[in-house]
Amino acid sequence: MKIILLVLIFFFKNTVVFAHSPLNSITPKNNEILSQAPKLIKMEFKSQAKLIKIMLEKQKINKKDTMLSNFFSNDNGENIKLSTNILMKTSKIHSINLPKLTSGKYFFKWRAMSEDGHIIKGNLKFNIKWEKFNGNLDSIKSYN
Repeated sequence: MKIILLVLIFFFKNTVVFAHSPLNSITPKNNEILSQAPKLIKMEFKSQAKLIKIMLEKQKINKKDTMLSNFFSNDNGENIKLSTNILMKTSKIHSINLPKLTSGKYFFKWRAMSEDGHIIKGNLKFNIKWEKFNGNLDSIKSYN
């Protein structure tokens, strides 16, 4: 009986260790309003993962942002070209360099594969609003 219990504990312990690798953090944060365009999107996973697909779109100015429109609409806006040289590389931290972005709302979608082969996916929305400089440097957020 003790042997069976030890085997079960060992099995479940290793199952947890090799389980999916959810996203630990992402920068910029979801729904963040930025006063400067970010230079990159930084993703940190709980364990090793491979990014297999990334997509960034700038939302149309007059488009209404609803939950259903993000799932069913293929006409979200302008597709922003991203470098694919980071795809299929295993790492806990992935940094996606961004081209120069202008003021507007952006929608980033990603798909990754964890070490155990499970597909993980998610998205990120952020808004860049250029504001006139008011002399207060503390109010400006910048990501390098």
